[in-house]
Amino acid sequence: LLRDWAGCSTITGHGLTKGAFGYPQILPRSQKFKQEGHNAFMEYQLPHAIISLKQGAGRLIRDEHDRGVLMICDPRLVTKPYGKRIWQSLPPMKRTRDQAEALYFLKSTL
Repeated sequence: LLRDWAGCSTITGHGLTKGAFGYPQILPRSQKFKQEGHNAFMEYQLPHAIISLKQGAGRLIRDEHDRGVLMICDPRLVTKPYGKRIWQSLPPMKRTRDQAEALYFLKSTL
């Protein structure tokens, strides 16, 4: 998830359509977790994805004077039990699922 954040720097916003939790770099370690009887997704892949998302959000909003929109279009954030864990990992910021509200924010701050 979020492997495309590397080197990303923008003023207006970031958008994610859907997170891919199983990209090739982490598959060998995930397999090792499974072999050892652990839940690779919950104990390795999800924490790794959360760290990447927090880093991406930090690239968008660096201090209290910055403005921007972090748009995550992956419905699993609200439909899957692990989605709440992802939500709660983000720094405090206004959240909405209303497109008109996000557009109004962008128009009023740019």
